[in-house]
Amino acid sequence: MAHGFVTMNLLLCMAAFWHMSIATNNCHIDDATRVDCYYTIICEQYAGSAPNPSCSHDPYVTFIIKNSNLEYLTAGFFGATNFDSRVRKIQAEDSTWAQIEESSIRYFTKTEVVDFSNNRIQHVKNYAFKNLLSLKNLNLSRNYIETLPSASLMAAENRISSLKVVDLSYNRITTITTNAFKYLSNLIELYLNYNNIIYIEDNDFGSLNSLAHSKI
Repeated sequence: MAHGFVTMNLLLCMAAFWHMSIATNNCHIDDATRVDCYYTIICEQYAGSAPNPSCSHDPYVTFIIKNSNLEYLTAGFFGATNFDSRVRKIQAEDSTWAQIEESSIRYFTKTEVVDFSNNRIQHVKNYAFKNLLSLKNLNLSRNYIETLPSASLMAAENRISSLKVVDLSYNRITTITTNAFKYLSNLIELYLNYNNIIYIEDNDFGSLNSLAHSKI
């Protein structure tokens, strides 16, 4: 009986370790696209660790997350990554995230491009992209977003954003709340076409001093 109990415990421990291994060691470098320190890391379902090759200059890593089946994206999803400071672009493909929580990708502070287009996002919480002070291009097109909270696009409180391009086309946006574009004075391109916009708060575009191209 004791032997059977120990065996069962051992099997449970092995199963837990196997599950943890899947969750944290399912990332790899795409060697087919690698050129020196310009390379892509692909993670399936979970974000985990990956090799960090030596670089003679500042690396440029594209981080692709595929087939994540979580409902909420939080910072905890990226708890096992070990290449945060190398990432310049984050991309999600075929993920089921319904909601992007506050500060969810805060570890990737040097990121310049976030492409979460063509997923199932419904809600973007205030300060979802907090700490991404180098972010220049944000693509949230072809999701199910209905509203833009007042600070959903801001990377820091009371600080001018570095964003130059924002694409929110092909969503379900009906309302743009007050200050949704506040502190986006560096924005050059804004795409809101193919939405269901029925209400825009007064002077919501007043701070877009650099805007050169827009589709609404």
